[in-house]
Amino acid sequence: MSWWNTTSKPLGVIQGGFFYKALSNPIYTVVSQVTAGKYQGLSQLAPINGPSAHIAGIEMAWQQRLSFLPGALKGMGVRAKLQLHHFACYVPQRSRRAHRSPHAAAHGSEQLEF
Repeated sequence: MSWWNTTSKPLGVIQGGFFYKALSNPIYTVVSQVTAGKYQGLSQLAPINGPSAHIAGIEMAWQQRLSFLPGALKGMGVRAKLQLHHFACYVPQRSRRAHRSPHAAAHGSEQLEF
């Protein structure tokens, strides 16, 4: 969803959105002990498929042209974006849900000038 103001004092573009994705067979890493052979007693990491997971989040952004600036700077603009997401995965070897994405941060932001 986007909204922009066309009044005498423009606010720029304000955007927002949300997402939800159900995942089947997500891959996660399990730590286990080697029980036999040359490496017995050491820990090993192994990727395995879990039964289910989901990811949900929101994204908000604001974009503004800085038309009040003088001369060559008049066409400059700024953009700011914020993302928040939540990841939950059912892990069979644990009695609770893991609420952290193994490959992504829980939030992110970006600011840029154009």
